[in-house]
Amino acid sequence: MLANKKAFLGLDIGTTRIKIIATDSDGNLICNATEKIKIYHPHPGWSEQDPIDWWKATKKVLLKAKKNLDSKNYQIVSIGFSGQMHSLVMLDKNNNPIHNAILWNDVRTKNECKEIRKIIGKKICDITGNPVLEGFTAPKIMWMKKNFPDKYKTIKKIMLPKDYIRFRLTGKMMTDPSDATGTLLYDIKQNNWSEFICKKLGINKKILPKVNPSHKFSGKLTNEIITELKLDKNILIVTGGADNACSLLSVSNITYSAVISLGTSGTIMIPTEKLIIDKITGIHLMKHALPEYNYRMGVILSAGSALNWWQKILPNKTIDQIIKIAKRAKKHDEQVIFLPYLSGESTPHQNPDARGVFFGINASSSSAELTHAVLQGIGFAIKNSFDIIAKDHKISSAIIIGGGAKSNKWSQLICDILNIEVKRYEINDAAALGAAYLGMIGFSKDLNIDNHLQGRKEKFKVFKPTLNNHEFYKNVYKNYNNLYKILTKQFKK
Repeated sequence: MLANKKAFLGLDIGTTRIKIIATDSDGNLICNATEKIKIYHPHPGWSEQDPIDWWKATKKVLLKAKKNLDSKNYQIVSIGFSGQMHSLVMLDKNNNPIHNAILWNDVRTKNECKEIRKIIGKKICDITGNPVLEGFTAPKIMWMKKNFPDKYKTIKKIMLPKDYIRFRLTGKMMTDPSDATGTLLYDIKQNNWSEFICKKLGINKKILPKVNPSHKFSGKLTNEIITELKLDKNILIVTGGADNACSLLSVSNITYSAVISLGTSGTIMIPTEKLIIDKITGIHLMKHALPEYNYRMGVILSAGSALNWWQKILPNKTIDQIIKIAKRAKKHDEQVIFLPYLSGESTPHQNPDARGVFFGINASSSSAELTHAVLQGIGFAIKNSFDIIAKDHKISSAIIIGGGAKSNKWSQLICDILNIEVKRYEINDAAALGAAYLGMIGFSKDLNIDNHLQGRKEKFKVFKPTLNNHEFYKNVYKNYNNLYKILTKQFKK
């Protein structure tokens, strides 16, 4: 029987997994698949992955998805992409990686960041919409140039993770605006690579990929891939977008609700048509996956990763069990405070030297109190960014997504801390879903995604703030911020 139903694939190159999701023409889930990928830590603070591992895992999830779709009589008509931002992939003249990919959460580039600030100053924020931070791509390029000059000379093209995978499928090298804005080399006003920054930093602009809109055609599948994976030659391949931009797209078209993502890192984002550049607080300005739009974003470097770290401290406990432990915590005056700065912190501190801290422990402190403090500390880190963004945007509600959002306990805690209504969509793999929607947009050539989702069966749970809880957290939040201020000098020692 010939397939007669359309399937739209979204492929996400995450930090811990390669994920694929397939939707029907109304945006409803048909199937999904995941493959774990290794992270290497050659030195403290370093974080790397082998792009070849991504590629091997990608082929596995594509084969799984195709088998599932074939059994349900679906035809794949498009593939969209999303991926971790900032991570540096370097290819030589033979299109082979010359080094492991240096990831977004790698903090080895402290000196390079100082150098960039010295060379360009605050003008870089005017051009890119972003502060100079260790996680961005440009400092990683400079680090390679300084530490591996011979390897650096062999670079033919620099890519982002999703772009490398799409290249392996199509043979075409390009990126999109939403990922480009995460490099610290992109002029967000001119919508192109910055000639000025590249010249100042001694980066040859020729090694940067072409920038193509997220929803646009980006090349045909190669004959080799068509044969190996048994895919149709007519599948539309679109450029795709950064994981955060795709996550925004997965919940709505353009909404003025904030979107909170609780993944390995944590983010709070809000779409905007305006170019609001913040030179002081570290709120990022990025291009949206949809043309003509941007989004502002606060970044918490350790969200789910902080909980995973705590899981190692409490042996033989699953994440669900750990969250259940937190429910046993009781409120009292001697509240334990946790600073979740296990890899430094981005917004608002922009401090790679910041470290995780438990404060207020005494002889009666229980594992429940400490666990609750971890969840609470991540919630406070989100509120730091929320408070800044709320000065320019009226935020009456938020949508929460990501693995951490599956916990009612954690979602309610964040709701109480922020004192706004929080809605959780029952969405698996929001970034991959947004990537699938980009394929849907490209296939139809209709940019208004809401027009395509009339039949989407949305399931969501609403959390409403509890006044008493909010008042309690408000007081603890003051102590949380004061603790960071007191310890700032100690972090630098």
